[in-house]
This record gives sequence, structure tokens and C-alpha cells, in this order.
Amino acid sequence: MSMSLSARKRCFSWNNTQWECILKIAKGYGWEPAGTRPPTRMKRKKDWNGSYDTNDNALVCARDAKRLADALQLALDIDSETKAKEQKVFECYFNGEGREYMAAFISFCKGGSFRLG
Repeated sequence: MSMSLSARKRCFSWNNTQWECILKIAKGYGWEPAGTRPPTRMKRKKDWNGSYDTNDNALVCARDAKRLADALQLALDIDSETKAKEQKVFECYFNGEGREYMAAFISFCKGGSFRLG
């Protein structure tokens, strides 16, 4: 399964394991999730839990997306090789092509709100 993130004329994709890891990394670098907003078609919005692991078009607001980007940028700015040795999870996201993909995702997040689908 995958997590498709979309906004006007922008899209990005992670598989579920990667998305979970991205959120964990961001939290480790200071991101405090604001919680997602419920999908527009949801009938009982009061029951929404603000989860980021849903594929039903929950909204990540612009401020939260920017804070997510800031935390990931901080992680990216750290000496990635040193960090990769300490935690294997960083290897695939902060070296080589993974680093470029992460930088592109950070740019995507800085572009504003997006939906999880």
C-alpha cells in the first residue's frame, strides 16, 4: 500500500512504511503534529482523530506542512553519514538518491496544505 499526498498541481508518494518512518523522523527533530483535518465527505467529523495514517483525503494544513518540512530539513542538515551509522533508518532517506527525494518532499511540504490519499 502507499500514501499519496496531493495538492493543487502537486503530488508526492511514499509507501506506508516510508511514510511512518518520515513522520517518526520529523517528530524526532521537533515536529509536533497538529493533527489532520477530516475528509470533506466525512459525515461525523466530531469523531475524527487527526490521524496521519489514513488514505481518505484527510487534510494536512499549511502551517503543519511547513513545520513538518522544517523538522525534516533539520534532519537533512545534520551530517547524514554519521546519523546513518547511528540509525539504519536514516540510510535510505538521507544519502544519495534518497536525500534528493527527501529534499523534494521538503519542498512539496513548503508548498502548503495537502491531502493524504
